[in-house]
Amino acid sequence: IGPSYKFRIVSNLGAAHWRLGEYDEAAALFREAAGYQPDDKVALANLAAAMIHAGEPAEALCAARRLAELDPASPDALLPLIQAQELVAPLPDPMSLVPPRLRDSEEALVGGAQVLRNRGDAGWINLVVRGAKLHPESDFLARMNADATLYRLAMVEGSHVGADGVDVPTRDEIVAAADILDKAWQRTLACQPTNADLSGAQNLAQLLRALERHAEALAILEQAEAFGDEEPKIA
Repeated sequence: IGPSYKFRIVSNLGAAHWRLGEYDEAAALFREAAGYQPDDKVALANLAAAMIHAGEPAEALCAARRLAELDPASPDALLPLIQAQELVAPLPDPMSLVPPRLRDSEEALVGGAQVLRNRGDAGWINLVVRGAKLHPESDFLARMNADATLYRLAMVEGSHVGADGVDVPTRDEIVAAADILDKAWQRTLACQPTNADLSGAQNLAQLLRALERHAEALAILEQAEAFGDEEPKIA
């Protein structure tokens, strides 16, 4: 069996484990696949993403940098590049890694927003809002924008109105955010994953409470409770 055939088989196995949420297994397979075709763009993209999940940011950074070298006009390397750089050697401005022509790409905006959010820098909201407008087809940015609406809501309660320059979300924005998170939660329920991320359900419940839809909020929390041993708390 030739290297290209082995590459396809191992890559497909890695992708299958990735979709199942078995990231360590996927990382090992993507690393093996990259050995068969070191400069394959798909292999490098898979390896970079998998190594971040596997706790190997230095290897992820090498793969992302190589991918960016091979295809500098493509945004495919940007998300793992920004994520890995933050874990290896943080830069003051994570977007400084991104060429100007690619700074409005979905990958760059998501990566930059994730880094700033993890730092507790409210600047992530501006990136997400811009990204949601530029890429209305992106489910990921829509979800992040819904989370940003909840963050803004939390920041403007009581005496904190206008805190950190965050404006008050309108009722329409809160309703739209709740709808987005509800759709995401319904997809989670349909898949019944064993390692479900309950933060979406928790945030959805908080938005519903802000809209005084308390019965719906309670129902969401009861559904989320079925995925864990402890009663979920609002995020």
